[in-house]
Amino acid sequence: SFENIGQDYGSVPVWWMRFIPALTGSVLAVVVFWLLLELGARSSYAFFGGWLVAFDNAMVVQTRIIALDGLLLLSTFGSLAAVLVALRTRSSRRWGWWFLAGSMAGMAAGVKFTGLAALGLVGVVVLVELFKRLRREKKIDLPLVYGGVVVILSAVFVYAAGWAVHYSVLPSPGSGDAFYKANWKGNPVTTFVRETVALHKVMLGANYNLEATHPYASSWQTWPIMKRPVFYWQGDGARIYFLGNPIVWWGSSLALAFIVAGSVIVFGQRGSSAMSNKEMLWIPLLGFVVSLVPLARVPRALFLYHYLTPLVFAIMICVLWIQRSGWLDRLPKMQRRWLLITALFIVAVFFIVFSPITYGIPLGDELLDSLVWLKTWR
Repeated sequence: SFENIGQDYGSVPVWWMRFIPALTGSVLAVVVFWLLLELGARSSYAFFGGWLVAFDNAMVVQTRIIALDGLLLLSTFGSLAAVLVALRTRSSRRWGWWFLAGSMAGMAAGVKFTGLAALGLVGVVVLVELFKRLRREKKIDLPLVYGGVVVILSAVFVYAAGWAVHYSVLPSPGSGDAFYKANWKGNPVTTFVRETVALHKVMLGANYNLEATHPYASSWQTWPIMKRPVFYWQGDGARIYFLGNPIVWWGSSLALAFIVAGSVIVFGQRGSSAMSNKEMLWIPLLGFVVSLVPLARVPRALFLYHYLTPLVFAIMICVLWIQRSGWLDRLPKMQRRWLLITALFIVAVFFIVFSPITYGIPLGDELLDSLVWLKTWR
């Protein structure tokens, strides 16, 4: 029944249910590295961004439990990386990248409705490139239009395939869907579209109108400062919290606030030329807004893990902005290298410090109290 935290799973195949989330979490840092390269980051900066994702405690927790947030993140950022590769590829291979971009966007939407942001972002990137080429070449780039069509079709195909599997595995209503009673009329394929539309209406309504409160719920304004973590598990003197690496969360939040304030000043002074650098900083900026702002309108209880997608975008914004500012490049090469190594080391140290409540390592009360930096963390 899983009514209590720490309850035994019994015969549930836990290892297999945790395998895919763990796999996606392990690959995510590599995908972030890849995407940063596609956005114009040099390898050292892209490596730093991937390192921040790999050594974030909250990211590790959420991709090591039975949750699909890792697949959502991997699909979202993978789709963006794939579409950027497709845009710069001139050979026939670009069609494979178009298909991959659409498939991963469809996968993101299939995990959670918030994953629709992936398809929206991919669409905006394609449209921006289409208008750029139209201005430059004075004609519509038809292969680019066809690529956009491939993205849409492959996204719809993957999303629909997920529902087809769902109906084939679960052909009948049961106690788990008491909120919705359906008449399945035999073959699930012949009722596919009607049932899917009906289920979407019910899911959206039920999700949006949830009134239940939760002691570990938090408002979206508090997520960047990591005010309220989520208590997941306890047993044998050990606990697991969804709590991020303070260097990653607080550092990216402070840097993002500085960047936004500075951008307003710089843009006002220099106009649109301030955004003409090679780094495609506008993509993660738009991604941050698109993945965060809609959640501000959701009335039901939300949790800190809803900030994971905006967090990764915030990390990429900071990395790209540091490179764009050029202040590191003005330092001697050896000094720059040691500064990077020091930063990587500090991030790893803080990850290790908080790892007992990430991996569920038994701690005494005194040591546990030493990790509770804010009263709201209890």
